[in-house]
Amino acid sequence: MTLSKNAKSLCDLAATSIQPGEVVTEARLLELVENLILAVAAINGSPVTDEDKSSALKELQTRQRVNMDVGTGIKEDDIKPWLDRRRAGIDPYYWTRYSTYLQKEWSATVLRSFDKTTDEILDLFGDPSVEGSWKRRGLVIGDVQSGKTATYTALCCKAADAGYQVIVLLAGSLESLRRQTQKRLDEGFAGLDSSEFLPTKSKDVPRSRAVGAGLGNQSRFATVFTSRTKDFNRDVLNSRQLTLRAQKEPVLFVIKKHKSIIENLTAWLKAYNADNTGSIGESLLLIDDEADNASVNTNKDETDPTAVNKSIRELLSVFRRRTYVGFTATPFANVFIDPDTSDEDFFKEELFPRDFIYALEAPSNYIGATRIFGDDGVPGFLEEIDDAEACFPLKHKSSYRVDTLPDTLLQALYAFISANAIRDLRGQTSSHRSMLVNVSRFTAVQDQVRDLLDAELDAIKQHVRSFSKLPFAQAMESPVLARLKETFDKQFANTGHAWKDVQKQLLDATAPISLRSVNQKAGAASLDYSKYEESGLRVIAVGGNSLSRGLTLEGLTVSYFYRNAQAYDTLLQMGRWFGYRKGYEDVCRLWITADAQQWYAHVTMAADELRDEVKRMQREDLTPRDFGLKVRAHPDSLILTVRKLLVTARNKMRTANTVTRQISWSKEGAETTKLRTASNKVNCLAVERLIRSMQKEGYGRGLSEWGNPLFRDVPKTLVAQFLDEFAIHPRNFQLYTAEEDRQSYGLSKFIRETSEASLQAWDVVIPQGAELDEIDLFHTGITIKPARRGITTDSGDKTIMVSGTKARVGSRGVEREGIDKEIVDSVAPLPGKKNVSDAQYRAIRARPLLILYVIRPYNEDKLIEGLVDGNLLVAFGLSFPDFDDQSLKKTVTYKVNLIEWRKTFEDEEDEESEDDLDD
Repeated sequence: MTLSKNAKSLCDLAATSIQPGEVVTEARLLELVENLILAVAAINGSPVTDEDKSSALKELQTRQRVNMDVGTGIKEDDIKPWLDRRRAGIDPYYWTRYSTYLQKEWSATVLRSFDKTTDEILDLFGDPSVEGSWKRRGLVIGDVQSGKTATYTALCCKAADAGYQVIVLLAGSLESLRRQTQKRLDEGFAGLDSSEFLPTKSKDVPRSRAVGAGLGNQSRFATVFTSRTKDFNRDVLNSRQLTLRAQKEPVLFVIKKHKSIIENLTAWLKAYNADNTGSIGESLLLIDDEADNASVNTNKDETDPTAVNKSIRELLSVFRRRTYVGFTATPFANVFIDPDTSDEDFFKEELFPRDFIYALEAPSNYIGATRIFGDDGVPGFLEEIDDAEACFPLKHKSSYRVDTLPDTLLQALYAFISANAIRDLRGQTSSHRSMLVNVSRFTAVQDQVRDLLDAELDAIKQHVRSFSKLPFAQAMESPVLARLKETFDKQFANTGHAWKDVQKQLLDATAPISLRSVNQKAGAASLDYSKYEESGLRVIAVGGNSLSRGLTLEGLTVSYFYRNAQAYDTLLQMGRWFGYRKGYEDVCRLWITADAQQWYAHVTMAADELRDEVKRMQREDLTPRDFGLKVRAHPDSLILTVRKLLVTARNKMRTANTVTRQISWSKEGAETTKLRTASNKVNCLAVERLIRSMQKEGYGRGLSEWGNPLFRDVPKTLVAQFLDEFAIHPRNFQLYTAEEDRQSYGLSKFIRETSEASLQAWDVVIPQGAELDEIDLFHTGITIKPARRGITTDSGDKTIMVSGTKARVGSRGVEREGIDKEIVDSVAPLPGKKNVSDAQYRAIRARPLLILYVIRPYNEDKLIEGLVDGNLLVAFGLSFPDFDDQSLKKTVTYKVNLIEWRKTFEDEEDEESEDDLDD
């Protein structure tokens, strides 16, 4: 809800009165609010009502229920702590000011964990009090839209307090994102408006106007050498005779990650700030806010990763004392998977985080990939796009003409309008709310979509104006009002609001909505929420990569995302719908393809497992190099490497058409989530042959302790033969090897030839499903109930995607099969998790497991007749135990044909000219 002025004042002042570590009861909150009533009435000039008091109490109680765990870090052996030793001598001016600013919105519990987390990260930096020459390099892994900016703002504050004199923040490649970042650091760290401190016109007099945290304590401000209106400009600095050594306070630069800008900054630093050694003695903290940016357009020299990284290294080399820390939203950061670097040399790279890696934890109220795409995802959040290809194909050129909009996009538009009315009814009338539309990387195509949407919005507004205030029966004579009612009934009937109230609110809710293009052509100010702080901006933002790389859409409520799902390495970056949705989580919706939903679910599970690896490595005192090797050898790194190679091949004239990569399957699992209708008969035969072979050899079939048919001690040769016979879809990239390469490469060859003792014999299970009838499976005498699975199909290549929005064929817990029940019962969920993960079962199993799935295909609750013979699909899964994978002989060698993979994983149609790109 939106608080009244009095309620907000009560809440903010009460929050600042709660001491770190204080256990806060409801009685204590009531006492704080009661004691502030007279003061707030005097400050605001109006009496505090019972409603004001009640609203403030509810808001404070909500904040207190939010919690956050401290993160986890691993470090190089020679990194020694220094913060506690120096703490007594550090004046925490900037941190105290910022933490007081955060108290208005954060609970004392979350702030306490945040304080400890950022202390732990700071302790991994170099100690700025140490003279001489030193360098420190690290990486922080967070979640998209989870508060990464707050984390590095806190680190700026604490680093400045500890003695760092120069802070450079690389804020991505887009000016809109740089300005957004500058604004937030103005408010959280510097404490002043940079555009007024560093005006672009020489005749304007600089002034220090306090903003954000600076309003609380104005005795000192950090010095800003860039502003909200201007990136680094040496002429502006020189005209005002600004140099580093002339400043008493720390100096902040917020710059784009462009080669020329970084080079210009480096040249200015050398020319006006270096000493007679040609270097700078002041300590530097360089924060790379987009360390995982794939920089797809690598034919553009400004954002080419190789050129940019070289310029970053040159900037770092100017300072004798320096810390470099990258921030990434995924463990699959480019620094780990660069295909141009060998396993022996990747950790020697200058920007490799050889000193530390730290994984952040998000607060409990964060809506992230796990909350949306995981097994316990938010119900009703996801809607499927199944009709957009005819309107704007995934592969199109900048000249493509958009003639009409898909009905799913209109559904999303109507949902956004309904959600606006509901949020108004909740008192959120002055809050920002946004709708995202991302269907093309080309501005010309985006503008056409914007114009068509604008026409639809105008028509809706006209109908709302004419019909929304009429009685229900007359209002329903309007097709627009009728569709809005239909949308409300389908999407929002359980939100606690009645249609009659929503209908009355539609006019006020809809009239302020505008459409904006958000791309380079439209300019950095196309989404300036700060101009609408009093009334709130209601906007439908149509864009492409500008909406995908760090830009925050305030109050994002409805998203429509139609981009190629195989752009897997950038999926999490594109997830603008992650974040915090206090008071309106239940009206948020995301329209996305079934394929993209499945990819999101898959990459979410992989990322979560790698975060758990950081925790394990911390317990075992392992290093960033160990983590880097783990990521490089992870099965999912294969596709990321290939996509990087495809981009390089297109833009850097790479001539090799194949690449080989070593992948480890220790503690890994995979399933055939994608199948082809034409291959199902072959696959059924493969399953039948395996079962009959196991029966013939007498490999101990019985029922497992969970009631599933289980074969034990099956020789690896039978499993390898099954994998060769099963027609694996190429988009099951972890499992697929082209037939002509299987003698020399791939998983089945590895299984057949491995000498690893724990992989010589397998367990094979056939899980029982939830169908009511039992069948004799392929007349083998094995009686099972088929599993009931929702599927989606791709008419283009007859691909079946099992489980639709999930990345799983099997149910959670199936990988416990083959493990003694006493051992299974002894395993507890990891901290913060509700259930034991299948990854935990892999870590304790003695033998690998092959899972044979027998599936009946459904669409919602209806059996899909005639899709395949007998209406039975077969799929399989693999679950590997923990084994020593340090030897190359214990990893799987994959050979990838780039030409073939391009056909499957290319994200967009190639263009000779990319002038229309929005980045």
